[in-house]
Amino acid sequence: MAMRKNGIKRRPLACQPCHKHLSCPSRPSFKMYFSHFITAALTVATGANAYAVDAFSGPNCSGNKQYVNIWDNTCGTWMNGFQSIRVVYFGSGNQNAHICRATSCHECKKWNAGGRDPNWQKGVCINLGGGHNSMGSFTI
Repeated sequence: MAMRKNGIKRRPLACQPCHKHLSCPSRPSFKMYFSHFITAALTVATGANAYAVDAFSGPNCSGNKQYVNIWDNTCGTWMNGFQSIRVVYFGSGNQNAHICRATSCHECKKWNAGGRDPNWQKGVCINLGGGHNSMGSFTI
């Protein structure tokens, strides 16, 4: 604490209540809280449109596992090579999941990402028949 000339200790400026200082921020308004709520809600809603799988380095969902989340209308090329997958979350119904051999979402096997395809179901192991290197989600 700083000392005044008269020897009395005073609190530093940052510790004093804000309403006494013009430079202190005001309390958040309802508008600020509402905009944060809308941003969070839209983020969650957007997340529901992605599909997610566990990708395995070996056949029959064996070997090293990596969790992969693919957003709508994107191509993911960052994952390690994989030979089988297990669906964790469905994507949106108007998207096809592309599971691809090439690293740029080419040479792909396609399923409806929303779970309408009987071969694209949660918890079911999907053997891909060899190495695959990218995944995408694209409009039907």
